Amino acid sequence: MILPKVFFFFVVAGAQNNTEERIYTQVDHMPQVMSCSSSNGNMYKMDRCTNTAIKAWMLANMQYPEQAVKEKRQEKFSFKAIIDTSGILSDIEPLQTMTSDCAIEAQRLIQLLLESNERWLSGRQGNKKVKVQIELMVDFNLADWNAELARRTRLQEAAKQDSILKSGSKVDSFPKRKS
Repeated sequence: MILPKVFFFFVVAGAQNNTEERIYTQVDHMPQVMSCSSSNGNMYKMDRCTNTAIKAWMLANMQYPEQAVKEKRQEKFSFKAIIDTSGILSDIEPLQTMTSDCAIEAQRLIQLLLESNERWLSGRQGNKKVKVQIELMVDFNLADWNAELARRTRLQEAAKQDSILKSGSKVDSFPKRKS
């Protein structure tokens, strides 16, 4: 089975101890974005849904740096984060040096995700909700970016058509012949 090129949600192996509360890195039920909770409890589908949802969110909010596009530069940036027992994302830190224009955009996206207050289903070990450290990845991939630009163009065209229809103007597919 070939997996997609891009995953935005990964698990870091091992576990960390915190003086207040243990932070897990792998649990029976990993945190999931709330919109993926309807996957009927199938953890594989929920993980896949979470990966897809985060990737789509990142692309929808991304502003791929112009210079990186011109140079055909593709980069990936990883961040560790905590999902607490209430399903709140916090404590986000980059896992590598962040100096390029893509890195600055990746940091902006992660900050935007944090500010979005997206609720997560908290991780569970057995029946107990626990804090879980996850890894978020922002992938600057030109093929994905070009697909996103095409999606944005379709949305703009649909919005333009919708505004024309709402204004009451008649739109014909073909001009009428003059007699």
